[in-house]
Amino acid sequence: MRCWQPGTAESHRFFFEVLRELYASGIRFAQEDPRLMAIGMQLASNQALYYGISIDYMEQSYEFFQALLEKGVATGELDPAIDTTIASRLLTMVGYSSLELIFADGKLDQDDMAIVDDIIYVVKNGLRSEAER
Repeated sequence: MRCWQPGTAESHRFFFEVLRELYASGIRFAQEDPRLMAIGMQLASNQALYYGISIDYMEQSYEFFQALLEKGVATGELDPAIDTTIASRLLTMVGYSSLELIFADGKLDQDDMAIVDDIIYVVKNGLRSEAER
């Protein structure tokens, strides 16, 4: 992944590229270590355990997304009217809940990037129709 540079043409696509790469790198990481993949599948099938473990990492996720969102606002890629605190929490919860969709077929592969792209589409475009934007 390229290094983010403010003020460049790439900086205006940075937020959504990083968001997509977060998912893609997670999929690659799991594929490269089948033992971790097996653990992940077990966690996906036991939501109480999954959320019990992941709660410890939520604050770090909030902080990561907060910084990413603030960069997006600073470069003009993201709407300056968004509340980055609320958005960071929404993105964290989307990330955790998206695993249900990704693991639904019992495997993890690059085909799951279609789900990721659908998630990013909703984040990027919102819920309003194109005519209402």
